[in-house]
Amino acid sequence: MNNDSFLELEDLLAKFENPSIMDVKMGVRTYLEDELTKARVRPKLRKD
Repeated sequence: MNNDSFLELEDLLAKFENPSIMDVKMGVRTYLEDELTKARVRPKLRKD
């Protein structure tokens, strides 16, 4: 027996015909308010 670790994923929505999904994030912000203001003023645009 080896010591490999793994995660087994399961599609919990497979039995539903038209599932509705909402991605909710809760917890502490990982950015500062100043960073958000700068991002709004100076958006990064693609150059192609």
